[in-house]
Amino acid sequence: MTGNCKKQCPPNSAFERCVQFYWDSATLKFLTLIKQINTKLITFDEKYFDNYDREKSEEKIEGISNS
Repeated sequence: MTGNCKKQCPPNSAFERCVQFYWDSATLKFLTLIKQINTKLITFDEKYFDNYDREKSEEKIEGISNS
């Protein structure tokens, strides 16, 4: 029975292509989501650290000018 099915269905059957298409699109959506999350985290880090560094350097400048 299985042998007959394999003979009837070529390796690149429509069903396999369909499954591959949905698998690929789901994987792509997942990777895109991860990329978006990483981008948001990176931009958050940059904003946070830019502000943090700026505040620290302003404190140093104020300390120097006060002394």
